[in-house]
Amino acid sequence: MEKLGSILKNIKETYGLQSKDMADIMAITYRSYFRYENNIIEQSLDKYCLLSHFFAISLDYLSGMVEYEYNEALTKRLEKTIMADVKKVVAPYKLPEKYTSLDSRVVSYSLEERSKIIALTNITKKFYLPQDWHGPRQEFEYNNMIEKIKAILDK
Repeated sequence: MEKLGSILKNIKETYGLQSKDMADIMAITYRSYFRYENNIIEQSLDKYCLLSHFFAISLDYLSGMVEYEYNEALTKRLEKTIMADVKKVVAPYKLPEKYTSLDSRVVSYSLEERSKIIALTNITKKFYLPQDWHGPRQEFEYNNMIEKIKAILDK
């Protein structure tokens, strides 16, 4: 059974996030996040649920019960809003129509691809929308996230 700390590190590395970003997502201090990641303290149920919905991964995976992180029922529930969110996130990027009219195509993506689209969209909404830019790093990260979303959608 995998410990929560290694699962948090895996999520952080998968999406190229910093520990501070993870703390912001979880609405906790950096110090508390450090303690979770290093298995010093146990996480509360509300934080598990927040991570599950933000990254579209199962609670079973977060609790270390299964190795497979994606959950079909959760992803389907989150997909109801995914296309509106994708459109909002990619709008400033001026992408071609094929990226903004995917409602009928979204089911053709694998569960992992759909979960990653949800997570990347949530990360972009939280940290990188143009109105929140404070310098070139945010613009670079926004473009990087859009490219990751496009790469999945181009498959």
